[in-house]
Amino acid sequence: AVVSTQSGHYGRGQNSTLQLQDSVSLDDIWNAESMNVNLNRNSQCMAAIKEEGLGEMPGRIRRISSSAVSWKSQHLSKIIKNSKLSRKLKYPGEKNIRRLNIKAEYWDWGKLLINYEPAEYTDPSVCGEKKLSEIKWNSNFEGDERRSYGEKYKIENELPLNPCGRTGLSGRGLLEKFGPNHVILPIITRTRERGEEGHELEVLLDCRMEESWCLPEFKGAFNDSLPQKVYELLTSTELLLEDISSGKLEKRIRSIVKAGILIHKGFLDSEYNTDNSWLEGMVISYHDVEDHVLPHISFPEESDYRWKKIVHWTKISESDRHYVRKAFFARGAELDLNDPNFLSV
Repeated sequence: AVVSTQSGHYGRGQNSTLQLQDSVSLDDIWNAESMNVNLNRNSQCMAAIKEEGLGEMPGRIRRISSSAVSWKSQHLSKIIKNSKLSRKLKYPGEKNIRRLNIKAEYWDWGKLLINYEPAEYTDPSVCGEKKLSEIKWNSNFEGDERRSYGEKYKIENELPLNPCGRTGLSGRGLLEKFGPNHVILPIITRTRERGEEGHELEVLLDCRMEESWCLPEFKGAFNDSLPQKVYELLTSTELLLEDISSGKLEKRIRSIVKAGILIHKGFLDSEYNTDNSWLEGMVISYHDVEDHVLPHISFPEESDYRWKKIVHWTKISESDRHYVRKAFFARGAELDLNDPNFLSV
């Protein structure tokens, strides 16, 4: 594992958070096999969208390519301005590693900052890195993935520069590679019937840290739109199945994964980022539209994963709540946006 946590996560289960950049419009954040989804234009939904500063809700989701939601469509200045977690003074982990406190006017690499000499930190728990002279930056050379979802990053003194600007700490920190480290954050949702109480909307969360829940996270291959790890999570032999065969489960899960909606693709603001290593990711929504399979799946007691009703938002990291909210908007025709639980998100 790259970080000394379970399941090979980049430490998000340890009270860490990621922040989604808000520079992509709602008209640009959806990509699915089946578009032309009618969205519920209720006034409360529209108010919530306008509050996010994302403009008007389109009447229909248009068909777009994945490149439309890439980092290239984001404004670099907004990434620099909004990447505040990347500059949080206390770096995650048990060691007391602290960043330089940099004034906002000097976050941009283009602004001259004399005598900028941040501490260099690479945690002993992470695996070794290649020699800098052997790394082919901004490319995939013999399986060594160093491409970014955005424009090519700059190299200075043989090291890549974080596009979000100066973070006050150099090295790799708790990340595996210099340059971009790719992850996949799946938003897996289901609805369950509760008799006279109607239905409840639930989302699958990593609950290993009782005080803070987050979305599942997997180290991702570059542009892996059908991540095998998501399929494996939902078809594991450890799952507890109710009134469904494993054969039917596997067939249906493949259909659900193929119909995933891309919510975000690009830079992730994270406490784990440094001047030379940073997180980039794809956030993908998966929903059992016809509720044939996911309501019949539960996870064993020893598992990190749990289905949670959306009434538990207070325990989910703010940034992950932001992702899920966008996923709900993207699936407006499949989820009841008039549900009071949804509107309380």
